[in-house]
Amino acid sequence: MSFCKRIVATVVALSLMVAGAGCGESSSWAVKYQDYTLNSGMFIFYQTQAYSEATTILTEADKELDLKDTKLIKTMSVENTDITEWINDKATENMRIFLAVNEKFDTLGLELDAQAKSDIKEQNDSIWSYYSKMYEKNGIGKDTVKQIVEFDYKQRAVFNHYYNKGGEFEYSDEDILSYLEGNYSRVKYIKLNLKDGSSAELDDAGKKEIRKMADGYAERIKKGENIDDLIKEYNDYYDKLVSDAAAATATGDNAVMDEADLTAETVTEAPVTTVSSESGESSVSENSDAEQSVTEAAAESEAPATEPVSSDTEVGQAVTTAVSETLSSDVTTASVEINTEESTEETDPYANENMIFKGSEKDGYNPSKVINDSVFNDCTVNGDPVVVEDEENLAVYVIERYDVRERKDFLEDDARESILWEILEEEFKDKALEWVPDDAIKKNSRSYRRYDPFDIDYS
Repeated sequence: MSFCKRIVATVVALSLMVAGAGCGESSSWAVKYQDYTLNSGMFIFYQTQAYSEATTILTEADKELDLKDTKLIKTMSVENTDITEWINDKATENMRIFLAVNEKFDTLGLELDAQAKSDIKEQNDSIWSYYSKMYEKNGIGKDTVKQIVEFDYKQRAVFNHYYNKGGEFEYSDEDILSYLEGNYSRVKYIKLNLKDGSSAELDDAGKKEIRKMADGYAERIKKGENIDDLIKEYNDYYDKLVSDAAAATATGDNAVMDEADLTAETVTEAPVTTVSSESGESSVSENSDAEQSVTEAAAESEAPATEPVSSDTEVGQAVTTAVSETLSSDVTTASVEINTEESTEETDPYANENMIFKGSEKDGYNPSKVINDSVFNDCTVNGDPVVVEDEENLAVYVIERYDVRERKDFLEDDARESILWEILEEEFKDKALEWVPDDAIKKNSRSYRRYDPFDIDYS
């Protein structure tokens, strides 16, 4: 997700959190620090983020927990603390970080350039045009929305001041490369699908042919063929298979036919690479009983589509996701988006590459657990391609792994900042909390009593 998109996502998430009541005069502000004042709209925003974090912790401990049962949730504890108290404490902590960033931005004499100011205004105006009615009825003004947008830009500037090139705590190139080497694998792969052109699972014979195809691709790579060419070859084959199936459906030609006829029809149009059992050499087979079996495009996204928010729990999770992405850029615990974007002006030297993060139960596995495990345990850097089957997701992968340290582009500009934030986010936030300790802020007890996180209306 790009930086600007993260800002919009963060503030749009704010539209999900408002409700309850407008701010009365006595409870119009929540926290003060030096000359800085945070209003209650900001407090409600951070309450909602904290609510989502709390419910995530609870569901990790009890997968069957019904998050719609707010009466039950309200009686529970998080990390041995009453949940309401925990939420308010977490919201206060996040407001302290907000205050620390703003105070440090000012004392360091940092400034937002003309482009940043223009972007902030444009984003604020756009967001306000869509959500002003919702904000206003809940006592949240346009200036509060602007502060949310502006905070991300200021946080980015303060972070870079300390950790990027020339900073007081500068992270060296070697440190970044070592982190990448220990946590990421740089790979290209051909994903061959174990479904037909209509996305139906293949029978055993069809799967056997796809496995032969995968072995054939691996042999061709070993003999010197470029995996990029083979990725295109497979994608072209897949595209034709799917388009033929779609055309048949559209014209009514996909009436029930026996499997042998369907297979024969497909094979004549899409030859499949296999390996000779005698010589081990790759070849193009003419006809085979299951070569219609290739399915889903290799380029198809592994991630499930985003679904509309339909419950309090889902709203909270959406808010946490949006807010937690503040400054965390294109690098995620799933993959590095920046690696696969193609330049519109010049050839991408890293086309078809994926930077895959070493998965865990907490962070998940990309593209799946079996493939992630194989990438880190079976594939060797600059070694022979490895063929791995993902039975659960009906695909066979041919994977090549490369040297992460050769990706010097991660040492520059936005990519460097992204990696640094991934490595140092928690350290930076800890420093921010040290800059503004809890006893240095003044909390408005009226606001803390009035705004109960369980009274927030997510409708």
